[in-house]
Amino acid sequence: MVAAGIAAVAIIFVSLLAASSYANASLQYRSRGAQGYDFSKSSTDVAMDVCNPTPFPASFDRLQFVASYKDSDLATIKFENNSVPANAASTVDGALQVNGRAALAAVFQSFADSLNGKTTDDSSSMKVKMTSESRLLGLVPVSQSKDMSGDEFSQMMNGKGGFSCPTKS
Repeated sequence: MVAAGIAAVAIIFVSLLAASSYANASLQYRSRGAQGYDFSKSSTDVAMDVCNPTPFPASFDRLQFVASYKDSDLATIKFENNSVPANAASTVDGALQVNGRAALAAVFQSFADSLNGKTTDDSSSMKVKMTSESRLLGLVPVSQSKDMSGDEFSQMMNGKGGFSCPTKS
């Protein structure tokens, strides 16, 4: 009898973990824009809509996008400690940090290449890595990553990669 109770609790716990993981993996993103660039810190405030199209609540401890160009990290966008209710969208605030040296080096390299008659395929040189860190049920730490091209990232941020929640104004 006790073993059956323990087994039932274990099944419920594993089911809740699976539902939480599914909700976090199903989140959809769309940019709301940036404002207030601070030249001294090379950063700006950003806002993003996060859609949870599942019937389970989702949350993340940290959501990070790292944009790289030819193996140099150009910029990082970070959002921290947010939750998104089931079947709903939330707006989250974060910060975009630009690596000024890497960005300047990319511009100069592109300029030097053009002076030397080389053409560069910038679309294949730009990559973005998205990493979401969360604690399923507040207990089990999980990290999920996704690599995408610059074009895929741009489409996602413009809502063209799928955004199932109603538009917020």
